Amino acid sequence: MPNFTSLPPELLLEVVSHLHNPEDIRHFRLLSVRCACLARPLLFRHFGSSDRPASIHSVRRFLRILSKEPKLAKLTEYASVNWGFGDNDSHSDSEFDADMVIWDREVQDLNLRKNHPLRRTYWMRCGIDDGRDENIRLDHCYNKACIPLLLCKLPNLKTLEVVSAAIGWSSRNALWEGILNVFPALENLSWRSGSRKRYHINCIVPIIMRAPRLRSVSAAGCYGDRLQEIPTNTYFLPHTTGSITSLELSPSWLHPTSLDVLLQMAPKLVSFKSHHVAWFQVPLFWVHLLHVQDTLEVLELRVQRKSNIPSVLSRLYNFPRLKRLVADLNLVYDSSLGDALDMVLPRGLEYLEPVNGIYLGCPQKCLEAMKGIVKAKADGRMLCLKEVRYPPPPVDHPLYCPAEDARLREELKKTCVMYEVLLQYG
Repeated sequence: MPNFTSLPPELLLEVVSHLHNPEDIRHFRLLSVRCACLARPLLFRHFGSSDRPASIHSVRRFLRILSKEPKLAKLTEYASVNWGFGDNDSHSDSEFDADMVIWDREVQDLNLRKNHPLRRTYWMRCGIDDGRDENIRLDHCYNKACIPLLLCKLPNLKTLEVVSAAIGWSSRNALWEGILNVFPALENLSWRSGSRKRYHINCIVPIIMRAPRLRSVSAAGCYGDRLQEIPTNTYFLPHTTGSITSLELSPSWLHPTSLDVLLQMAPKLVSFKSHHVAWFQVPLFWVHLLHVQDTLEVLELRVQRKSNIPSVLSRLYNFPRLKRLVADLNLVYDSSLGDALDMVLPRGLEYLEPVNGIYLGCPQKCLEAMKGIVKAKADGRMLCLKEVRYPPPPVDHPLYCPAEDARLREELKKTCVMYEVLLQYG
Protein backbone atom coordinates (compact mmCIF):
# COMPACT_ATOMS: atom_id res chain seq x y z
CA MET A 1 0.00 0.00 0.00
CA PRO A 2 1.51 3.37 -0.99
CA ASN A 3 2.56 5.72 1.77
CA PHE A 4 0.66 9.01 2.13
CA THR A 5 3.88 10.99 2.00
CA SER A 6 4.80 9.35 -1.32
CA LEU A 7 1.88 11.01 -3.11
CA PRO A 8 2.72 13.39 -5.96
CA PRO A 9 3.55 16.96 -4.82
CA GLU A 10 0.47 18.44 -6.48
CA LEU A 11 -1.80 16.13 -4.41
CA LEU A 12 0.03 16.95 -1.21
CA LEU A 13 -0.31 20.65 -2.01
CA GLU A 14 -4.03 20.15 -2.54
CA VAL A 15 -4.31 18.49 0.87
CA VAL A 16 -2.33 21.13 2.71
CA SER A 17 -4.25 23.96 1.00
CA HIS A 18 -7.34 22.87 2.96
CA LEU A 19 -5.55 23.14 6.32
CA HIS A 20 -6.42 26.39 8.09
CA ASN A 21 -5.74 25.53 11.71
CA PRO A 22 -2.05 26.29 12.55
CA GLU A 23 -1.90 23.17 14.74
CA ASP A 24 -3.03 20.97 11.83
CA ILE A 25 -0.34 22.50 9.63
CA ARG A 26 2.33 21.81 12.24
CA HIS A 27 1.20 18.19 12.53
CA PHE A 28 1.31 17.86 8.74
CA ARG A 29 4.91 19.11 8.76
CA LEU A 30 5.92 16.28 11.08
CA LEU A 31 4.94 13.58 8.57
CA SER A 32 8.09 13.87 6.48
CA VAL A 33 10.73 16.22 5.17
CA ARG A 34 8.71 16.72 1.96
CA CYS A 35 5.60 17.64 3.95
CA ALA A 36 7.62 20.01 6.09
CA CYS A 37 8.89 21.85 3.02
CA LEU A 38 5.43 22.04 1.46
CA ALA A 39 3.69 23.21 4.63
CA ARG A 40 6.27 25.68 5.91
CA PRO A 41 4.99 28.66 3.86
CA LEU A 42 1.47 28.06 5.19
CA LEU A 43 2.68 28.53 8.76
CA PHE A 44 3.09 32.21 7.95
CA ARG A 45 -0.40 32.58 6.45
CA HIS A 46 -1.87 33.04 9.94
CA PHE A 47 0.07 35.00 12.58
CA GLY A 48 -1.62 34.63 15.95
CA SER A 49 -5.33 33.85 16.48
CA SER A 50 -8.39 35.49 18.01
CA ASP A 51 -8.09 33.26 21.08
CA ARG A 52 -4.33 33.71 21.42
CA PRO A 53 -3.13 36.97 19.83
CA ALA A 54 0.60 37.11 19.14
CA SER A 55 2.59 38.76 21.91
CA ILE A 56 5.31 41.34 21.48
CA HIS A 57 7.82 38.52 21.94
CA SER A 58 6.31 36.66 18.96
CA VAL A 59 6.34 39.84 16.88
CA ARG A 60 10.04 40.37 17.56
CA ARG A 61 10.76 36.76 16.62
CA PHE A 62 8.75 37.11 13.41
CA LEU A 63 10.69 40.26 12.50
CA ARG A 64 13.95 38.33 12.90
CA ILE A 65 12.67 35.62 10.52
CA LEU A 66 11.56 38.18 7.96
CA SER A 67 14.91 39.96 8.11
CA LYS A 68 16.51 36.74 6.83
CA GLU A 69 13.69 35.65 4.48
CA PRO A 70 11.74 38.79 3.45
CA LYS A 71 9.72 36.86 0.84
CA LEU A 72 7.81 35.12 3.63
CA ALA A 73 6.07 38.43 4.44
CA LYS A 74 3.99 38.07 1.27
CA LEU A 75 2.40 34.88 2.61
CA THR A 76 0.74 36.38 5.69
CA GLU A 77 -2.98 37.06 5.17
CA TYR A 78 -4.19 37.11 8.79
CA ALA A 79 -2.59 38.72 11.84
CA SER A 80 -3.84 38.93 15.42
CA VAL A 81 -1.51 40.81 17.77
CA ASN A 82 -1.61 41.99 21.37
CA TRP A 83 -0.32 45.55 21.32
CA GLY A 84 0.74 45.78 24.90
CA PHE A 85 3.87 45.58 27.00
CA GLY A 86 3.78 42.93 29.71
CA ASP A 87 6.18 41.37 32.16
CA ASN A 88 6.61 38.32 29.92
CA ASP A 89 7.81 40.48 27.02
CA SER A 90 11.21 41.31 28.50
CA HIS A 91 14.29 39.90 26.82
CA SER A 92 18.00 39.50 27.46
CA ASP A 93 20.65 42.04 26.47
CA SER A 94 21.90 39.82 23.65
CA GLU A 95 18.38 39.44 22.25
CA PHE A 96 17.81 43.16 22.48
CA ASP A 97 21.11 43.89 20.70
CA ALA A 98 20.21 41.46 17.91
CA ASP A 99 16.80 43.10 17.58
CA MET A 100 18.32 46.57 17.54
CA VAL A 101 20.31 45.69 14.43
CA ILE A 102 17.04 44.90 12.67
CA TRP A 103 15.37 47.96 14.22
CA ASP A 104 18.05 50.33 13.01
CA ARG A 105 17.95 49.01 9.48
CA GLU A 106 14.14 49.01 9.29
CA VAL A 107 13.78 52.58 10.54
CA GLN A 108 16.55 53.86 8.27
CA ASP A 109 15.01 52.17 5.24
CA LEU A 110 11.75 54.00 5.90
CA ASN A 111 13.62 57.31 5.53
CA LEU A 112 11.61 59.01 8.27
CA ARG A 113 12.10 62.49 9.66
CA LYS A 114 14.36 62.83 12.70
CA ASN A 115 11.58 63.50 15.23
CA HIS A 116 9.32 60.72 13.97
CA PRO A 117 7.90 58.52 16.80
CA LEU A 118 9.55 55.42 15.37
CA ARG A 119 12.92 57.06 16.03
CA ARG A 120 12.18 57.42 19.72
CA THR A 121 14.55 54.61 20.57
CA TYR A 122 17.44 56.72 19.28
CA TRP A 123 16.44 59.51 21.65
CA MET A 124 16.38 57.06 24.54
CA ARG A 125 19.82 55.75 23.62
CA CYS A 126 21.16 59.30 23.69
CA GLY A 127 20.47 59.41 27.42
CA ILE A 128 17.42 61.66 27.53
CA ASP A 129 16.03 61.27 31.03
CA ASP A 130 12.27 61.13 31.56
CA GLY A 131 12.36 59.75 35.10
CA ARG A 132 12.32 56.06 34.22
CA ASP A 133 15.01 53.43 34.08
CA GLU A 134 16.79 53.56 30.72
CA ASN A 135 16.39 49.83 29.98
CA ILE A 136 12.68 50.00 30.71
CA ARG A 137 12.33 53.00 28.41
CA LEU A 138 14.15 51.19 25.62
CA ASP A 139 12.11 48.00 25.98
CA HIS A 140 8.81 49.80 26.21
CA CYS A 141 9.50 52.05 23.24
CA TYR A 142 10.80 49.32 20.97
CA ASN A 143 7.94 46.97 21.84
CA LYS A 144 5.40 49.65 21.01
CA ALA A 145 6.99 50.37 17.65
CA CYS A 146 7.87 46.88 16.45
CA ILE A 147 4.23 46.04 15.64
CA PRO A 148 3.92 48.92 13.13
CA LEU A 149 7.24 47.81 11.67
CA LEU A 150 5.85 44.31 11.21
CA LEU A 151 2.48 45.38 9.80
CA CYS A 152 4.16 47.60 7.24
CA LYS A 153 5.98 44.55 5.88
CA LEU A 154 2.84 42.47 5.15
CA PRO A 155 1.56 43.59 1.72
CA ASN A 156 -1.02 40.79 1.40
CA LEU A 157 -2.55 41.15 4.86
CA LYS A 158 -6.34 40.74 4.58
CA THR A 159 -7.45 40.57 8.22
CA LEU A 160 -5.92 42.48 11.12
CA GLU A 161 -7.00 42.03 14.73
CA VAL A 162 -5.41 44.13 17.47
CA VAL A 163 -6.04 43.57 21.14
CA SER A 164 -5.26 46.02 23.95
CA ALA A 165 -4.81 49.76 23.82
CA ALA A 166 -1.99 51.46 21.97
CA ILE A 167 -1.34 54.24 24.44
CA GLY A 168 1.07 57.14 24.66
CA TRP A 169 3.12 58.30 21.72
CA SER A 170 2.37 55.17 19.69
CA SER A 171 -1.30 56.15 19.33
CA ARG A 172 -0.64 59.35 17.40
CA ASN A 173 -1.33 59.87 13.74
CA ALA A 174 2.37 60.45 13.12
CA LEU A 175 3.02 56.79 13.86
CA TRP A 176 1.96 55.95 10.28
CA GLU A 177 3.39 59.06 8.66
CA GLY A 178 5.78 58.28 5.83
CA ILE A 179 4.66 54.64 5.63
CA LEU A 180 2.65 54.84 2.43
CA ASN A 181 0.39 52.16 1.00
CA VAL A 182 0.81 49.93 4.03
CA PHE A 183 -2.41 47.95 3.77
CA PRO A 184 -3.21 47.52 0.07
CA ALA A 185 -5.03 44.17 0.59
CA LEU A 186 -6.62 44.73 4.03
CA GLU A 187 -10.34 43.83 4.10
CA ASN A 188 -11.16 43.36 7.81
CA LEU A 189 -9.98 45.46 10.74
CA SER A 190 -10.82 44.65 14.36
CA TRP A 191 -9.34 46.70 17.19
CA ARG A 192 -10.50 46.16 20.75
CA SER A 193 -9.30 47.15 24.17
CA GLY A 194 -8.02 44.23 26.20
CA SER A 195 -8.70 45.91 29.54
CA ARG A 196 -10.55 48.85 31.01
CA LYS A 197 -8.16 51.19 29.23
CA ARG A 198 -9.45 52.87 26.12
CA TYR A 199 -7.60 53.85 22.98
CA HIS A 200 -8.03 56.91 20.81
CA ILE A 201 -9.82 56.59 17.48
CA ASN A 202 -6.70 58.07 15.89
CA CYS A 203 -5.11 54.63 16.24
CA ILE A 204 -7.29 53.22 13.48
CA VAL A 205 -8.14 56.23 11.31
CA PRO A 206 -4.77 56.26 9.48
CA ILE A 207 -5.15 52.52 8.82
CA ILE A 208 -8.63 53.05 7.41
CA MET A 209 -7.31 55.80 5.16
CA ARG A 210 -4.58 53.54 3.83
CA ALA A 211 -6.70 50.46 3.15
CA PRO A 212 -8.55 50.91 -0.17
CA ARG A 213 -10.11 47.42 -0.01
CA LEU A 214 -11.30 47.64 3.60
CA ARG A 215 -14.79 46.17 4.04
CA SER A 216 -15.35 45.71 7.77
CA VAL A 217 -14.25 47.83 10.76
CA SER A 218 -14.93 46.82 14.35
CA ALA A 219 -13.71 49.08 17.16
CA ALA A 220 -14.48 48.20 20.77
CA GLY A 221 -13.32 50.49 23.55
CA CYS A 222 -12.23 53.43 21.43
CA TYR A 223 -12.89 57.07 22.19
CA GLY A 224 -12.38 60.31 20.30
CA ASP A 225 -13.18 63.97 20.43
CA ARG A 226 -12.91 65.71 17.06
CA LEU A 227 -11.35 64.33 13.90
CA GLN A 228 -12.33 67.00 11.41
CA GLU A 229 -8.84 68.55 11.48
CA ILE A 230 -7.09 65.43 10.15
CA PRO A 231 -5.24 66.31 6.91
CA THR A 232 -7.13 63.77 4.83
CA ASN A 233 -5.30 64.63 1.63
CA THR A 234 -2.07 63.56 3.37
CA TYR A 235 -3.31 60.17 4.51
CA PHE A 236 -5.68 59.03 1.81
CA LEU A 237 -4.26 56.91 -0.96
CA PRO A 238 -4.93 58.35 -4.42
CA HIS A 239 -7.02 55.31 -5.38
CA THR A 240 -9.01 55.05 -2.12
CA THR A 241 -12.73 54.97 -2.92
CA GLY A 242 -14.14 54.11 0.53
CA SER A 243 -15.35 50.53 0.30
CA ILE A 244 -16.31 50.00 3.98
CA THR A 245 -19.67 48.25 4.25
CA SER A 246 -19.71 47.39 7.98
CA LEU A 247 -18.83 49.73 10.87
CA GLU A 248 -19.26 48.57 14.47
CA LEU A 249 -18.45 50.76 17.48
CA SER A 250 -19.52 48.78 20.53
CA PRO A 251 -18.87 49.95 23.10
CA SER A 252 -17.18 53.19 22.10
CA TRP A 253 -17.33 56.81 23.13
CA LEU A 254 -17.12 59.07 20.09
CA HIS A 255 -17.83 62.70 19.51
CA PRO A 256 -20.40 63.15 16.71
CA THR A 257 -17.80 64.91 14.56
CA SER A 258 -15.61 61.82 14.82
CA LEU A 259 -18.50 59.77 13.53
CA ASP A 260 -19.00 62.26 10.73
CA VAL A 261 -15.39 61.75 9.58
CA LEU A 262 -15.75 57.95 9.71
CA LEU A 263 -19.00 58.00 7.75
CA GLN A 264 -17.46 60.19 5.08
CA MET A 265 -14.89 57.41 4.65
CA ALA A 266 -17.69 54.88 4.17
CA PRO A 267 -20.07 56.11 1.45
CA LYS A 268 -21.08 52.48 0.76
CA LEU A 269 -21.91 51.61 4.38
CA VAL A 270 -24.49 48.82 4.75
CA SER A 271 -24.31 47.98 8.47
CA PHE A 272 -23.72 50.44 11.33
CA LYS A 273 -23.72 49.58 15.04
CA SER A 274 -22.93 52.05 17.80
CA HIS A 275 -23.30 51.59 21.56
CA HIS A 276 -22.93 54.05 24.44
CA VAL A 277 -24.11 57.06 22.49
CA ALA A 278 -24.82 59.97 24.84
CA TRP A 279 -28.52 60.88 24.73
CA PHE A 280 -27.82 64.55 23.93
CA GLN A 281 -25.76 63.51 20.90
CA VAL A 282 -28.57 61.53 19.26
CA PRO A 283 -29.79 64.38 16.99
CA LEU A 284 -26.26 64.95 15.64
CA PHE A 285 -25.81 61.22 15.05
CA TRP A 286 -28.92 61.17 12.91
CA VAL A 287 -27.69 64.15 10.92
CA HIS A 288 -24.35 62.47 10.21
CA LEU A 289 -26.03 59.16 9.35
CA LEU A 290 -27.68 60.93 6.43
CA HIS A 291 -24.32 60.48 4.66
CA VAL A 292 -25.28 56.82 4.18
CA GLN A 293 -29.07 57.02 4.06
CA ASP A 294 -29.19 55.52 0.56
CA THR A 295 -27.02 52.47 1.39
CA LEU A 296 -27.67 51.62 5.06
CA GLU A 297 -29.55 48.34 5.61
CA VAL A 298 -28.72 47.50 9.25
CA LEU A 299 -28.77 50.08 12.06
CA GLU A 300 -28.14 49.41 15.75
CA LEU A 301 -28.03 52.54 17.90
CA ARG A 302 -28.01 52.17 21.68
CA VAL A 303 -28.17 55.32 23.77
CA GLN A 304 -26.02 55.53 26.89
CA ARG A 305 -28.79 56.92 29.08
CA LYS A 306 -32.29 55.50 29.06
CA SER A 307 -33.64 58.50 27.25
CA ASN A 308 -34.28 59.58 23.71
CA ILE A 309 -35.55 62.52 21.67
CA PRO A 310 -38.64 61.45 19.71
CA SER A 311 -38.34 64.20 17.11
CA VAL A 312 -35.37 62.42 15.52
CA LEU A 313 -37.45 59.32 14.78
CA SER A 314 -39.03 61.03 11.79
CA ARG A 315 -35.64 60.77 10.07
CA LEU A 316 -36.00 56.99 9.86
CA TYR A 317 -38.26 57.43 6.88
CA ASN A 318 -35.28 58.83 4.94
CA PHE A 319 -33.54 55.42 4.94
CA PRO A 320 -35.26 53.59 2.07
CA ARG A 321 -33.01 50.49 2.22
CA LEU A 322 -33.09 49.98 6.00
CA LYS A 323 -34.13 46.39 6.75
CA ARG A 324 -33.01 45.83 10.33
CA LEU A 325 -33.39 48.35 13.18
CA VAL A 326 -32.26 48.03 16.79
CA ALA A 327 -32.63 51.36 18.57
CA ASP A 328 -33.76 53.21 21.67
CA LEU A 329 -37.32 54.07 20.69
CA ASN A 330 -39.22 55.79 23.49
CA LEU A 331 -42.56 54.94 21.98
CA VAL A 332 -44.72 56.67 24.57
CA TYR A 333 -42.72 59.85 25.18
CA ASP A 334 -45.26 61.52 22.94
CA SER A 335 -48.64 59.76 22.69
CA SER A 336 -49.20 60.89 19.11
CA LEU A 337 -45.79 59.56 18.10
CA GLY A 338 -46.53 56.19 19.69
CA ASP A 339 -49.81 55.96 17.79
CA ALA A 340 -48.19 56.74 14.43
CA LEU A 341 -44.74 55.22 14.81
CA ASP A 342 -45.37 52.88 11.89
CA MET A 343 -45.70 55.96 9.69
CA VAL A 344 -42.08 57.04 10.27
CA LEU A 345 -40.45 53.59 10.07
CA PRO A 346 -38.82 52.63 6.74
CA ARG A 347 -41.12 50.83 4.34
CA GLY A 348 -38.65 48.01 3.75
CA LEU A 349 -38.07 47.23 7.46
CA GLU A 350 -37.90 43.46 8.11
CA TYR A 351 -36.67 43.34 11.74
CA LEU A 352 -37.44 45.69 14.65
CA GLU A 353 -36.02 45.56 18.17
CA PRO A 354 -36.63 48.41 20.63
CA VAL A 355 -34.17 48.63 23.54
CA ASN A 356 -33.55 50.60 26.75
CA GLY A 357 -35.69 53.74 26.61
CA ILE A 358 -38.90 51.96 25.72
CA TYR A 359 -40.13 51.80 29.32
CA LEU A 360 -39.72 55.44 30.31
CA GLY A 361 -43.47 55.90 29.95
CA CYS A 362 -46.17 53.36 30.58
CA PRO A 363 -45.05 49.80 29.66
CA GLN A 364 -48.58 48.87 28.60
CA LYS A 365 -48.70 51.71 26.06
CA CYS A 366 -45.42 50.44 24.61
CA LEU A 367 -47.00 47.04 23.99
CA GLU A 368 -49.99 48.71 22.37
CA ALA A 369 -47.66 50.67 20.10
CA MET A 370 -45.84 47.49 19.05
CA LYS A 371 -49.17 45.82 18.33
CA GLY A 372 -50.10 48.81 16.18
CA ILE A 373 -46.88 48.45 14.18
CA VAL A 374 -47.66 44.81 13.40
CA LYS A 375 -51.28 45.65 12.53
CA ALA A 376 -50.05 48.24 10.04
CA LYS A 377 -49.47 45.38 7.62
CA ALA A 378 -53.21 45.34 7.06
CA ASP A 379 -53.04 48.94 5.84
CA GLY A 380 -50.16 48.17 3.48
CA ARG A 381 -47.52 50.15 5.43
CA MET A 382 -45.35 47.50 7.10
CA LEU A 383 -45.63 44.78 4.47
CA CYS A 384 -41.95 43.79 4.76
CA LEU A 385 -41.98 43.31 8.55
CA LYS A 386 -41.07 39.70 9.33
CA GLU A 387 -39.71 39.69 12.89
CA VAL A 388 -39.90 41.78 16.07
CA ARG A 389 -38.03 41.28 19.32
CA TYR A 390 -39.45 42.77 22.48
CA PRO A 391 -37.68 43.30 25.87
CA PRO A 392 -38.64 41.21 28.91
CA PRO A 393 -41.26 42.62 31.35
CA PRO A 394 -40.04 45.68 33.33
CA VAL A 395 -40.84 44.26 36.77
CA ASP A 396 -39.17 47.23 38.52
CA HIS A 397 -41.18 49.85 36.65
CA PRO A 398 -43.56 51.79 38.94
CA LEU A 399 -46.41 51.50 36.42
CA TYR A 400 -45.87 47.82 35.70
CA CYS A 401 -48.98 45.70 36.17
CA PRO A 402 -48.26 41.95 35.82
CA ALA A 403 -51.82 40.97 34.88
CA GLU A 404 -52.23 43.75 32.31
CA ASP A 405 -48.75 43.14 30.90
CA ALA A 406 -49.46 39.41 30.48
CA ARG A 407 -52.76 40.15 28.72
CA LEU A 408 -51.20 42.62 26.28
CA ARG A 409 -48.28 40.33 25.54
CA GLU A 410 -50.72 37.57 24.67
CA GLU A 411 -52.57 39.98 22.37
CA LEU A 412 -49.30 41.02 20.73
CA LYS A 413 -48.47 37.35 20.22
CA LYS A 414 -51.84 36.66 18.55
CA THR A 415 -51.48 39.76 16.36
CA CYS A 416 -48.02 38.62 15.21
CA VAL A 417 -49.42 35.17 14.35
CA MET A 418 -52.29 36.76 12.43
CA TYR A 419 -49.99 38.89 10.29
CA GLU A 420 -47.20 36.29 9.99
CA VAL A 421 -44.64 38.18 12.05
CA LEU A 422 -42.20 36.21 14.21
CA LEU A 423 -42.23 37.45 17.82
CA GLN A 424 -39.30 36.95 20.19
CA TYR A 425 -38.81 38.24 23.72
CA GLY A 426 -35.28 39.47 24.50
